[in-house]
Amino acid sequence: MSTSPLDQDDEVEQLIRQLVTYTLQNRRGRVPVAFGFRVIYAPADSILDLPPADEVIEREAEITTIDDTVIVVTELPGMNVENIRMALSEQSLQIIADQDHLHYRSEANLPHRHLVPMQTSFKHGILEIMLGRRRPGDEQEQGTSTD
Repeated sequence: MSTSPLDQDDEVEQLIRQLVTYTLQNRRGRVPVAFGFRVIYAPADSILDLPPADEVIEREAEITTIDDTVIVVTELPGMNVENIRMALSEQSLQIIADQDHLHYRSEANLPHRHLVPMQTSFKHGILEIMLGRRRPGDEQEQGTSTD
């Protein structure tokens, strides 16, 4: 593959088209239920950097909205709380967990902008993050529970 980002985009798009075409032509009476790809571009020194030799397990994050509160829940079995990192941007939450040879990654596209963390808990391999809307002049209390 080429080193130019634009060339890489074209090559990835071409590979995906070839995969879909091949699958549709060779389905042998079967119909694919879903096709999904996620391409993430990040700076080399970002939170997404993981050791290349180990497998990264993508975890789907569940997102629930109750009034002005957004709750993000994801499973991280086998992790200790000190090995979990989170990065909150304007409209997404990235979760990275690294421990020994386990590497989890999860990204949640948030339904509201300008959310702030209110509370985080991690219990029995389940990470729950509560986010609230930032209000001008409002001081949000942050709490963390790992019991």
